Amino acid sequence: MFTLDSDNVTRELPSSVSVPRNGEEGYKSLSMSTELAVSFFRSAQFKLFKTRYHSSSGIDWTVDMYRLENEPLILAYARNVDSLPFWLDRRRCRDVSDDRRYSEFFLSRQPYSSWRP
Repeated sequence: MFTLDSDNVTRELPSSVSVPRNGEEGYKSLSMSTELAVSFFRSAQFKLFKTRYHSSSGIDWTVDMYRLENEPLILAYARNVDSLPFWLDRRRCRDVSDDRRYSEFFLSRQPYSSWRP
């Protein structure tokens, strides 16, 4: 996995995968070797591809840009709208906090591209 740090330099991070919680909706992340993560990912029935961006402080906002079947979906998590990054079009933002369709659990099973307008 690679991420863009505050100096706009890519650096390698430990591999992790998200796995279903026992009997609950939602996922938890597990850190593991790259080889084990790849093996685990290949065997998974449902997959979700995204790139996550964080504010430089790490607490103001997080933006997930989804790929493949969930593209062009972008979900932002912020303490307040004013703290969102400048490159995010606020005119197209709306609160989807209570809409379960935007959960990773749902998106992995019913991708955004399959939704009817």
